[in-house]
Amino acid sequence: MAKVSDFKVNDVFYMEGLTHRGNEVNLPVKLIAYLGNNRYQIETDGLGMLVYGDDEVTTKQDNKFNDPTGLFFQ
Repeated sequence: MAKVSDFKVNDVFYMEGLTHRGNEVNLPVKLIAYLGNNRYQIETDGLGMLVYGDDEVTTKQDNKFNDPTGLFFQ
């Protein structure tokens, strides 16, 4: 698996996340900035977050059912 630190600003990759119902999804994430000390700012679906450079990510969306709204996966 790739790590956040392997990417450059404006690269898009996928990270595991949770819906509001607690279901796992793989969401596209954009790397916004490197903030120093192995900290990175990312953005997904309009939300900004801070992550560490050693967090594992994927370059492709896996075969999991991707339903970020949680409306269809119950």
